[in-house]
Amino acid sequence: MSTASAWTRQIADKLIDGKQDNDLIAAAIKQNDKVNAEAKLAVAKAAAAPKDAKKPSLPLSAYAGTYRDPWYGTVTVTEKRGRLAIDMSRSELLDGPLTPYDGDTFAAIWPDKTMKADAFVTFAVEGGKVTGMTMKPISDITDFSFDFQDLNLVRE
Repeated sequence: MSTASAWTRQIADKLIDGKQDNDLIAAAIKQNDKVNAEAKLAVAKAAAAPKDAKKPSLPLSAYAGTYRDPWYGTVTVTEKRGRLAIDMSRSELLDGPLTPYDGDTFAAIWPDKTMKADAFVTFAVEGGKVTGMTMKPISDITDFSFDFQDLNLVRE
């Protein structure tokens, strides 16, 4: 239950029967804190690659380029000073570093933590060349409206 729903229900309970047996607001805050802690842990795990993680199969510069999805549009990956960055053209908030995670999968940890929308970016490599990339949320609390899983980004 969201905090807003808890407020509404608590006020309704008080108005309807004059009693306030349950502190719904405290329960909602406790649940929200638990979900946020779980998400923070998932992001921390993603930022640190697994112990048995493979290195990227190609030099980082090979991942740099422009990718296009018919629905979303353009996504640009750049390489500067040995680091990758991603720029989601339709959202200024979805621009940030790509950290190697495991093989050809990188973690996009967005600078704005309030979005709770960090994502795994997996590059498709065929014949020693990057042909595209897909994305998926790192955490289960990422809002479904980000639609990362629906992107099929093809390299231009």
